[in-house]
Amino acid sequence: MELEDALERGKKDLKSLRQEMEPLQRELDVNGEELKRLRERRANADALASEQQKQLDDLREDYKSVEVRKRERESELLDLRRKLNSKDFSAAEQLDELQRLREEEMQRRKEIEETLEAARREFAPLPVTEEELREELAQLQKSVVERK
Repeated sequence: MELEDALERGKKDLKSLRQEMEPLQRELDVNGEELKRLRERRANADALASEQQKQLDDLREDYKSVEVRKRERESELLDLRRKLNSKDFSAAEQLDELQRLREEEMQRRKEIEETLEAARREFAPLPVTEEELREELAQLQKSVVERK
């Protein structure tokens, strides 16, 4: 009889422990899902930051190459000015060369402006900054820890 009573008490205790554990398990599952979503968001944010850094590096390289070409053109212009100022060119040849150089420079400026405008359209600022995303992530992680 004592054994049966002990068995009954054990079953009741087990049932009550399972009932107490059930809400905790549900909350743990919810927190696990939330943590999973947060990790995915962080991975997405990191991937986005990496992509933006790559694009920024590409833009810097493009800028450097444009600067090199600009210096080369300036050097070329100085050489041409020296030639134009020398006695080797007639006045008409000097005017023709000057007009040609102006047209080239206008074309280069137009290309640069088009490139800059395309870059501005392509790399529009994000509505949410990385810092705001990190703050939100920290708050969510804090709430997950508090729920435990």
